[in-house]
Amino acid sequence: MEIKDKNLNYITDFMRHLLKFKLMLLAVLAFMAYSCNDTQSWMEVNPPIPVVKSAEIALDEVTAHDMTVSLNKGSGIYTMALTGTNPYITTTTLIGTLPEDSCILEFEYQLDNDLWAWGMYFAPPYTTEVQMKGLPKAYEWTKVTVDITRYRKQFDWGKKGQLIRFDWGTEKDRTLKIRNLKLRGLNDEEMLEHERQLNRDSVKAAISENYLKYLYGNYPSKVSHVEVTTDKVIITGTAAGNGSFALADITPYDNPTEVKTTFPADRKTSISSGNFSVTLDRYVDRDGFNYDRLLSRWAVIKNVEGKDTLDSHARYADDVAPIASPPYIEAPNKKGVLGLGTTKFPDGVVDIDALGVGYGVFGIIINQMVQTKVITATDEEFIYGGHKHIMSGPQTKEVQRIVDAYHSRGMQVNTYIQCYPEDYTRDSEIDPIVRHPDCNAGYQCAFNVETPAAVNAYAAFMTWIGMHWGDLIMNYYIHNEVNAPDQWCNMGHNPPEGFFMDYYMKSMHLVYNIIRQYNQNISTGITLTHHWNKAPAGEYPGKLMVDQMLQVSKVEGDWPWGLSYHPYPSNLNVPQFWSKDGSKATYQAATTPQITMNNLEVLQYWAEQPENMYKGEMRRVFCTEQGTNSPSYSNTDLRLQAAGAAWFWVKVSRLSAIKGAAWHAHADQRKEFGLRIGLRRYPDDEAQPYGRKTVWNVWRIAGSANEEKAFQTYLSDLGVDSWDNIFKNVY
Repeated sequence: MEIKDKNLNYITDFMRHLLKFKLMLLAVLAFMAYSCNDTQSWMEVNPPIPVVKSAEIALDEVTAHDMTVSLNKGSGIYTMALTGTNPYITTTTLIGTLPEDSCILEFEYQLDNDLWAWGMYFAPPYTTEVQMKGLPKAYEWTKVTVDITRYRKQFDWGKKGQLIRFDWGTEKDRTLKIRNLKLRGLNDEEMLEHERQLNRDSVKAAISENYLKYLYGNYPSKVSHVEVTTDKVIITGTAAGNGSFALADITPYDNPTEVKTTFPADRKTSISSGNFSVTLDRYVDRDGFNYDRLLSRWAVIKNVEGKDTLDSHARYADDVAPIASPPYIEAPNKKGVLGLGTTKFPDGVVDIDALGVGYGVFGIIINQMVQTKVITATDEEFIYGGHKHIMSGPQTKEVQRIVDAYHSRGMQVNTYIQCYPEDYTRDSEIDPIVRHPDCNAGYQCAFNVETPAAVNAYAAFMTWIGMHWGDLIMNYYIHNEVNAPDQWCNMGHNPPEGFFMDYYMKSMHLVYNIIRQYNQNISTGITLTHHWNKAPAGEYPGKLMVDQMLQVSKVEGDWPWGLSYHPYPSNLNVPQFWSKDGSKATYQAATTPQITMNNLEVLQYWAEQPENMYKGEMRRVFCTEQGTNSPSYSNTDLRLQAAGAAWFWVKVSRLSAIKGAAWHAHADQRKEFGLRIGLRRYPDDEAQPYGRKTVWNVWRIAGSANEEKAFQTYLSDLGVDSWDNIFKNVY
């Protein structure tokens, strides 16, 4: 085509030069034998590995489970009819070792209904399932690509005799078609993204190392107290020794350990050596927003030869002027059911009364509440920090309905603060603002606090919650199972521990400092899986994170945080934790790998240690999500599930540190990885849709006058003759 516009010619010439440069760059990269594992030296004389090459892989139809499968050899299309709740199939075994650059798994699919989740085992051995986000229904061929670099390393996978097992979720009555299943190398776009991620990982590692040095380091100066009034911030402390000192105002999106030369001028106030007291305006115009210094940390910095360096730990607000001062609402009993009363379970409100629960827990999700635009007629405009936000009318109404259902029955109201992947949001434009920018997988995401806009949106969300329900919500559980970040608080694959903790502390303090204005009796809880002193690859031991929080409390100022623990059995599929968890859930506090329903006494022991207390009192400990499984609906399995619930309740009821226990879930869910941990059956169960299971009656009786007599029947299942005998001393 002839281009007659002169400007377009200039643009075209520029694009040609850019393309030439890109091709030259790719040639150099190919010469350097770039691979996904990036282990080869460019000085090696081996022939370069091609940038893109692929190998078709086949499915082994003989291994199909809970499905029927057929292959059209002419088109290469596999048709899988998912007939059960645990459908899986493996590939044929590798006939040789894969090249290092075979790290992109790719296929095309068609699907007649959504799959909420799917996963892969890189086997043998079958150790850990890699869980992936769901596949939306697709009537046209849709491509899926997964970078398996990290899984090849994690599972030492790619050798002769190994295979991949594909698990297609837990939802039956789907027809899934697959074609062009292959493993290949990186294309040029993926190569550039891979390089970007390597650089990003390097930055995270550096931040992590610097943060941990800061957290456990010693500094000569000190910020001793921070008071936030209605319009001022008063900071007192000591600048030790001689030199040029300043007081640094550190926002959540600042990293004080990463300052290369000097803090921004609008972030620091000159101070003299010795004791100081500085009073500043609480609200300032900053980065396009009317910023509330309630959210800041404050540190002494010292300028040495033109470079600002930290001379003290940073400190959050100690005292904050209250907007309201409601009383603390105690739970009438410890018994709860997670999400009871939400629209997910239509009979939930009925069961609140029938089960006699007193401890209510549900979740509020930022990217279902905050929007960038009006979507429904009931949406509301809300100004925070000089910026207009749109708050979802339907979501506000739903939260109000749940809070009312709990509070009107005398229950204590508690909530998770969560962020979901983009699949669950009402406004796709809000996701890049509130979700962590590196969130790339998992079922929930970390919050974004890296930019002024992200912090403003997060603070607006929490202010909205405080204004509407701050007087009624007593405990806030920050995110979900944060010691398993890849799946439940994703900010990219396997973030270094210091990087993650720094981020998590910013998020937790933002929630606490905003909500405490509306209620001075709240606590914020760190949510943890059952892994305590040890954890699988890619996760953190819960005890490690708790110890780091205690160190944050020591050097940056303490606040009433607690534990939101999930003491599931060691193997979630096996109900008999009392006889199966012994080696992993012991009573040795310093070494037990896990805390499960078996050894809850370890939580009590932790809370009783003086060094773990807040102002001389035990921190609040909640068991906010757990349940035992019934592998089937046979009478034997239902009874074992119920026996486990009785054991769990008796321990919870007698351990004073545990303030509440929420059973998960109200009903079995098809999206729960094949588990049946609910109090009721599947809503679509063929025999008894939504029917009450044996465990439902155990949970109803728990805490009642009939408990002792009704629970006696389960002692024989548990192998004990008295409930006293299920308790052990921790050492």
